Amino acid sequence: MLRLAKTNGTGLVGPHADDGNLEDFQIAPEMVQDHHPVKILDEEDRGLRRRKIPFVKVLWNDRDERGATC
Repeated sequence: MLRLAKTNGTGLVGPHADDGNLEDFQIAPEMVQDHHPVKILDEEDRGLRRRKIPFVKVLWNDRDERGATC
């Protein structure tokens, strides 16, 4: 069963969406991820009928080349 999400414009969704108090909002250190791109491994243009979409394969600092993203 789907429920309508409550929001008040602060970007908070859920049971605390009505609070709107961001001063008490805490982020746990283990939830923070530090990702940054290291190197571009491959570039490719994939085409639709009238458009070309550039795809870039990026190596991130916390992954090896097998885990690189497109």
